[in-house]
Amino acid sequence: MQEIKEKETAMADFGRWAAMSTREQEEVRSAHHQSGEHLKTLLLFASGAIHLLNFTTEEIAAPFLLPEMVDRVASMLNYFLKYLTGSERRKLAIKEPEKYSFKPRELLQSIMRVYVQLAAADTKGAFARAVAADERSYSSQMFPEAMRVLVSSGMLDPASQARMEQLMMQVRGLMVHACPGQPG
Repeated sequence: MQEIKEKETAMADFGRWAAMSTREQEEVRSAHHQSGEHLKTLLLFASGAIHLLNFTTEEIAAPFLLPEMVDRVASMLNYFLKYLTGSERRKLAIKEPEKYSFKPRELLQSIMRVYVQLAAADTKGAFARAVAADERSYSSQMFPEAMRVLVSSGMLDPASQARMEQLMMQVRGLMVHACPGQPG
């Protein structure tokens, strides 16, 4: 997305664009188009993978809660959630995201459903512990920001919000116990 954003900026800067030769302009347009097609493919694959994970965890969550998997799944979800809700999300801002099949709110909604479904199926608390233990990506601001975005866009029903808040509180409680004196 960064490459597309750079090309969009170059094409929007009239002075910079006018200073380019016709050949350079065509190269920028071509690179922008090629990057756009590549991005569209990647986003379709990523969206499909998250939707498949969402669908699968709705019915069969146990394999994702196995000791061999739970840390990896939690880290992956945290990484994507951090990107969609943290300061990194500015890098995702491109003109006409729908042109590339990029639907960040729908992606966020699917990711949050996976969190909720795994937390609901996890009777031993392993998933919440794995989410809290992820030092690379977990941030206590991720869940509140995700809920804010989904509520403000009308994509979060009260029952799902309650389940997300329950998971958020469980993770925060684990953080407080793991690091006394540190905010969760």
